[in-house]
Amino acid sequence: MYIEGSQLLREAIQAGLIEVELYPGPDTYEYKAMELFKARDPSIFDPSNPKTFELAAHPASQRAQEHYFPPTLQPDMTFYWGVELARICVPKGEIGLVQSIEQVLYDDQGDYYPTASAYWGSPYSVNTDVRNVIWYLQLEYFDGIQPARFNLPTAAPITRASLPGYPYPELPTIQGLWYAAQSPLSKTKLIVPGNRMLRFFAIVPPTVNYRWYATGRLRAYTQITYSAEAAANARLSY
Repeated sequence: MYIEGSQLLREAIQAGLIEVELYPGPDTYEYKAMELFKARDPSIFDPSNPKTFELAAHPASQRAQEHYFPPTLQPDMTFYWGVELARICVPKGEIGLVQSIEQVLYDDQGDYYPTASAYWGSPYSVNTDVRNVIWYLQLEYFDGIQPARFNLPTAAPITRASLPGYPYPELPTIQGLWYAAQSPLSKTKLIVPGNRMLRFFAIVPPTVNYRWYATGRLRAYTQITYSAEAAANARLSY
């Protein structure tokens, strides 16, 4: 009886009477089940058949993700200030590939914009208010719930230990304006493991001449990690 039912189910699938196409999120069991169906009957996921193979919906396709928080004004020039600029969230079972980092810094009067194109190619500023801003990339576990944005002004000194998470090992610290916003040199490639958030911060010490607006942007792709395409993309050098 069980064998007859299994045979009937296989025949129904082959005839197209039962929809077996799965659209997994971070649940790797769904993806493994989909691969099992594909291995048993390749025609179920036939690239030449739009009814069974739609790249825009296929779980192995890359998904674009970019994020930035709105420009935020330094609360007090006499305080230390730690602020989160952007974040990329990578669910469990996926991999993140960060395509670019962008730093944005300009003063509250709008007459000084040290990340503007006029300063591209000069990442180290002679102005101490610019030079003393340090940028950090931190990793933190991501369980599907995003924490509130980190934004801390305080009279006490702020260090990296004050930030949530732990240093991103491939690029933990950016000292200087190496990734000025919209510069072609902002392009990069950073791999973020699944079940993690990559968070972008700046720490601003007390300033003398300028009161800063600060923000930043991270652009990335996420992809199901259990696929040959993800392995290839992670290993490419560009």
